[in-house]
Formats: sequence, structure tokens, C-alpha cells
Amino acid sequence: MECASFLSGAGKEHFPGFIYTPDELRRFHEAAGIFTLLLCDDRIIHFEPEEPCLFRSWLYSYGVAVVEVTMGPEAL
Repeated sequence: MECASFLSGAGKEHFPGFIYTPDELRRFHEAAGIFTLLLCDDRIIHFEPEEPCLFRSWLYSYGVAVVEVTMGPEAL
């Protein structure tokens, strides 16, 4: 499924198979299709959706902050 096709469903409060609402999410990081999410109550959870692109689009559509991790050459 294309990422763009998800935009028509951007009003959905729950993502299929995910029990949390956008209001419960503080920020997220994704690696290899596995999402690590910080909840507003400071718990950390992991979620592996069948369609990572669609889940990422859902998070973006609700303004959930993304955590960008960068590593310089000194980390190698």
C-alpha cells in the first residue's frame, strides 16, 4: 500500500492494531520498521506495524514528534 493512500484516513483516532491514541504519545523513533514510542506517562513501548510507512504517516498527521538519532564518525 502506498503511503499517500493513507492520507484519506488521517482523521482516524486509532491506528489499526495499535491501542494508543495520538494524545497519549510524546515522541517516537523508528529503526528497521520497529517503532519505539515515548508515552505521555513516560513509559516506553515498541510497536512493529505491518505497514511501517502508514504508521509513520499516521504519527506525522497528528504531529507526534520524531527523535532523530545521528552518529558521527567517532561512534564507529
